[in-house]
Amino acid sequence: LNVFSIVRSKHLTIPIISYGFWLKEWCWRKIKLMQIPLSLVYSIHRDMFSSCSPSLAHDCGGNSYLSGICYHFNSQLDPIANKTVAFQECQKNVVNLVFLFDGSSSMKTGDFNQNKNFIWKITTQLKNSSIQFAAVQFSAVPRTVFTFKDYMDGTAQKKLDEEEHMRDLTNTHQGIDYVLANLFNNVSSGVDPDATKALMIITDGSPTDFDTKNVIKRCEDQHITRFVIGVGNVDINKLRSFSSEPKENNTFQIDNYSGLEGLLDKMQNEIYNIEGQSVGHRERTKELSQSGFSAVYDKDVLVLGAVGSNEWRGMLYEVGSTEMEIKDPKLNKDSYMGYSTAVGQRGGVSLLFSGAPRSNYNGQVTLFRKQNTWDVTTRVKGEQVGSYFGASLCLLDMDLDGDTDFLVVGAPLYYQTEPRREGRMYVYRLTNEVQYSYITDSQKQSKIGRFAATVTSVADLNGDELQDIAVGAPLEDSGKGAIYIYLGNRTQGIRPNYSQRILARTISENLQQFGVAIDGVMDMEGDGLTDIVVGARGTVLLARPVLSVSAHLSFSPSEISLDYFDCLAQTDDSTEAVTLSACFSVEEKTQSTGAVSRGLNVSYELRADTARTWSSRAFFLPRDKTSRSFLSSVLLDSHYSCFNHTVYMPNCVTDTVYPLLIQLNFSQAEQQPSSSNAVINIDSRTTANVEIPFQRNCGNVSCVADLQLDFNFLNKTLLVMDQSYFIITVSLLNKGDDSFNTSVELRYPEGLSLSKFDTIKASRRTLSSCGDRDDGALDKTTCSISLPVYRKGTSVREIYCIYDNLSSNNGNQTNGTVTKTLPVQFAVDVAINLEQCVTYLNFTLDDKGPKPVDIVYMVSVATTPLLIPQHYHHLHVDLSAVIWTPLLISLQVHHQLDKGGVIGAVFLDLKRAFDTVNHKVLLSKLSCFNFSIDSVKWMNSYISNRKQRVRIGKTQSTYLSCNTGVPQGSVLGPILFSLYINDLPSVCSSVNIQMYADDTVLYVHAKNKQQAASELTAAMVLISDWLSNSCLYLNINKTVCMFFSQKLTEMIQADVLVRGEKLKLVSDTKYLGIILDSNLSFKNQVKKVINTVKLNLANFRHIRPYLTTEAAKLFMHAMIVSHITYCFTSWSQTSLSILKPIESLYKQALKILDRKPNSYHHCHIVQKYNLLSFDSFKHLLDACLMFKILYGLAPPPLRQFIKQKDSRGSMVTRAFTRGDCIVQYRRSKFGQTVFSIRASQYWNSLPTELRTCTNYLIFKYKLKTWLKANQICNHR
Repeated sequence: LNVFSIVRSKHLTIPIISYGFWLKEWCWRKIKLMQIPLSLVYSIHRDMFSSCSPSLAHDCGGNSYLSGICYHFNSQLDPIANKTVAFQECQKNVVNLVFLFDGSSSMKTGDFNQNKNFIWKITTQLKNSSIQFAAVQFSAVPRTVFTFKDYMDGTAQKKLDEEEHMRDLTNTHQGIDYVLANLFNNVSSGVDPDATKALMIITDGSPTDFDTKNVIKRCEDQHITRFVIGVGNVDINKLRSFSSEPKENNTFQIDNYSGLEGLLDKMQNEIYNIEGQSVGHRERTKELSQSGFSAVYDKDVLVLGAVGSNEWRGMLYEVGSTEMEIKDPKLNKDSYMGYSTAVGQRGGVSLLFSGAPRSNYNGQVTLFRKQNTWDVTTRVKGEQVGSYFGASLCLLDMDLDGDTDFLVVGAPLYYQTEPRREGRMYVYRLTNEVQYSYITDSQKQSKIGRFAATVTSVADLNGDELQDIAVGAPLEDSGKGAIYIYLGNRTQGIRPNYSQRILARTISENLQQFGVAIDGVMDMEGDGLTDIVVGARGTVLLARPVLSVSAHLSFSPSEISLDYFDCLAQTDDSTEAVTLSACFSVEEKTQSTGAVSRGLNVSYELRADTARTWSSRAFFLPRDKTSRSFLSSVLLDSHYSCFNHTVYMPNCVTDTVYPLLIQLNFSQAEQQPSSSNAVINIDSRTTANVEIPFQRNCGNVSCVADLQLDFNFLNKTLLVMDQSYFIITVSLLNKGDDSFNTSVELRYPEGLSLSKFDTIKASRRTLSSCGDRDDGALDKTTCSISLPVYRKGTSVREIYCIYDNLSSNNGNQTNGTVTKTLPVQFAVDVAINLEQCVTYLNFTLDDKGPKPVDIVYMVSVATTPLLIPQHYHHLHVDLSAVIWTPLLISLQVHHQLDKGGVIGAVFLDLKRAFDTVNHKVLLSKLSCFNFSIDSVKWMNSYISNRKQRVRIGKTQSTYLSCNTGVPQGSVLGPILFSLYINDLPSVCSSVNIQMYADDTVLYVHAKNKQQAASELTAAMVLISDWLSNSCLYLNINKTVCMFFSQKLTEMIQADVLVRGEKLKLVSDTKYLGIILDSNLSFKNQVKKVINTVKLNLANFRHIRPYLTTEAAKLFMHAMIVSHITYCFTSWSQTSLSILKPIESLYKQALKILDRKPNSYHHCHIVQKYNLLSFDSFKHLLDACLMFKILYGLAPPPLRQFIKQKDSRGSMVTRAFTRGDCIVQYRRSKFGQTVFSIRASQYWNSLPTELRTCTNYLIFKYKLKTWLKANQICNHR
């Protein structure tokens, strides 16, 4: 780093050092330092700066030691002293080296002497070092030539010269074992127990013995460095096993013993390097201490972090007149304690925090409390391996009482996969102990940012008198960097969300690693604003004044006059209801001067009638009633500014009870005056609301209407016949306060309808309006009276229909309901048919009197002829088909989700689907299906000119025409409806569609929810158009959307739209009686079954004493087993643990059947009544469905999931072959739970006799018999 960029501060009048450079009074001055500083601290007590570098290096025998050095400067930045801390002087290491040289018979005498000369030259040239030598000759047996003691006594050369050639085998392993036992591990040999040990093996042949005593491993355990020199044609690969790692560097080969002379210098250097290793295999203490990696002042005492001390465990050094070590005894190696350091206090006792980001790989922060010495009191551990928890520390004193309140810890390498982020910040409350508060991640940062690499407390930035913090993310935005500003919070330390995010590229494209270092306690310009110093590569940021802005709404006049509105006049005019004033108050929170007068641009939005989501009673443009919002940008250049707006309302407002709610939202505009650099305080409340009431003529706080209602019949009797009618008169008087939204509801028997109404007399102008039948109801009509207000003292008399009811939405009325009766006589259409008649009489001469002539007529009420021949009632829909659709959906969802991604589904709900079938459209579709002309005509005669009426006992209503729909309750009705919607799937081939009668679901497989929602929205456009053309209506409130996935997911925003409206997003929905959930766990379906069965079990238990055994069995199957088995194969693929309660209820039913207590075991009942156990029952259902699928008794699409092996060549075929099913491969555990996998496996386990049966009834009978014979009841 070269410089720090600056953003404003408060207490010091001088800036902060940056690596090797100083900034003073806005001028650069280069100070030549031997090392680049990494930490800088200021002591208020001593009025001095200390800049420390952990990179003071010095050479010790070819090895570099690293310690620290601190440079001290006075308040004028003049150097006054420097001090090295944790400095390790060079110490030579004692080395004990043994020459193990070959004395086998393959060596000539000259070669043997050259070997001895090589050994002696090395010992002679290194005699002034700390290396001690010994030598051993090996052959069939080893022999000591001279010991370390001989070398120290000066007798080694003589013994080496006198050594004779042994001339025997090459037992190298035995020789190494001899060296270990007689030299390295024998004190009498003169060995130094603390010395570094080395062994040099010189040989010209491969070993003739074996490593039976694990001598190589023993050398490794004792940290003995081993060199091997192979001479001549020796197999060097065999000799490499004797040398130390790296074997390539410690194994040498020469052509003959004359070549030893060329190796002399190289071997001397190798041996000397061993001497230079100051600690060998022992732990290092201060050699690589790197003191000054972090630094902090505790009052007037400097404390330095030394991350490399004690094998990189790290420690702290308190630097006073002497150096005092501060350790955490429980730290393991490579913990890096001292990486970060912070000092605070509580109750007058100093607290010292130190981060060890590699402790146990998770990181740790250690808290030391100072009494007489620094003692460890608390350890706070990180949560993720490799997160570098403790890499940065920050302390906060929120109430400025001198006691540290919060600890903030950075973990810049914390990794989060979804969403992908790097870096996390932890906040801890300090009381008598360290208490975890919460976690803060960076928001909207780039994938690799090192968020919280730096965490620094800064002086108050927003004027709330609380400390704030700045957080660095130096690798964010491709290494350019960013800093985050978090404002202080008295109870939580900091607020959860940042208030400002400053990207380096917004300042300069050349900045890199912006935010690697931060400090913020100075005022650089003397303008009273806090500046922040940010480590980067060269820019200066200036702070901005913070302005608190508040908004207030007022209006004139004080209420909205009701005289503006006349709903029954049916005009489209608008009126000026009120004048709205939006006022803004501006106050500066920081301490700069003139910020308010320089102005602040604000954008604000006004929204009218915000309590209503559907339509607005008010708008801001007189010619646009949809303009319920208004946007504006204004300049606030004084402490108080107001802006007026007119609010318009339509001529008809039905709701004058609830006040009009106006909302204002504002924010800082992007474009600001060139003279202004102020920002809005994040704590400013950026919304304002006001309620504008409507005029009320009320004597009380709330209006209390007193409506008097009465009516009379003008007809004495109602004769029910074609085109008959009667008249009533209605009188309405309001003796109380104004009545709002007054209406008269006329209720009458179905079959009657309102034909006309008129006002006969009124005390003031009164308008009434009667709509069509309410929502298609056949027994009522609602008439509005003088909307929106029926004034007090008003009376009206009108001509109406029959039975009426009164309502008013101010909640107070009297005599609200009046009921009167009218006698009814029915006109009957009579049909007279000749039943029996005498066609002639036979008279004879003997007949003297009259003969009776009997003519019998059948008199009956005429009825509509039956249009459908009797034999058509044999047409039927397979009722079992309802079980296939949920199963097919479940199989398809499992199959697709096994590949990953999500499945989006829309469950359509049609309004009164069967009743809205358009006859013309239906007939045209029948023609398209190649129905003959006569068939279409016949069908037209069946569905058109239909009438219906209701009969109760001997009383029946008049006929009403059925102009749309197909006859419900008929066999033909569902078939016609299926033909009517048969072409729906062809409308949108991009999605899957499943239909059963009017229950339709469409679904699509996609990578994520957003893609699925997009495809479903496109499909719904086509389907919506098709429904509209087919005169079918979508119930948008009951049509829902659901996303299937393998695991539960967050409710990520992914909307499916239908004509601009969002479909309701659900996590489960009922489809054909089955509750489907988003991950097909069927937990809610199981709960529904459990609740239903429990209720029926309770009833079963109560009535069982009064039932015969056969009746009880019938009840159990009808009311309990039927609920369990309904679509069981679709939802039983959930986990066995979820099905356990259902199995328990099944067992309870068996015990109630046999009238046995709960303690009685169900197995005896199963055997007694020859029933199936619950497991056998499940297998029966699975196998029966498998049979139907395999033998063509199920919908063809299911065959893609259930396949058989061809007996001729084990090929997959869809022909109806018999034999084993193929258990299809599924990649995920989720895919393996599906019915097709489970049932196929069970099918293959059935006997061949069952699998080869082709008759379903015979198969089912044999399967039951086999299950009962083989079921094992668990008596545990």
